[in-house]
Amino acid sequence: MDDGTLSADEADRLLDRALGIAFEGIISDFKPTIRWIYKDVTYETIHNEDFRKGLEKGFGAARADKLFSEYDAAPEN
Repeated sequence: MDDGTLSADEADRLLDRALGIAFEGIISDFKPTIRWIYKDVTYETIHNEDFRKGLEKGFGAARADKLFSEYDAAPEN
């Protein structure tokens, strides 16, 4: 850099050093997760196999079936 120019090797070295200092204290075991949230549930959605599996996982199979039981008329009490 004495002549006002910066070689690619020197730039790499300086950048590596700066990034090393900047990221030194960051936790290295970052494990992001994705949550799928269903909104606007439709008749087609409740018959989707993946949606039903998710319900069964969260509520149990018996309760998931009870949530979406169908009747030709109002159920008897």
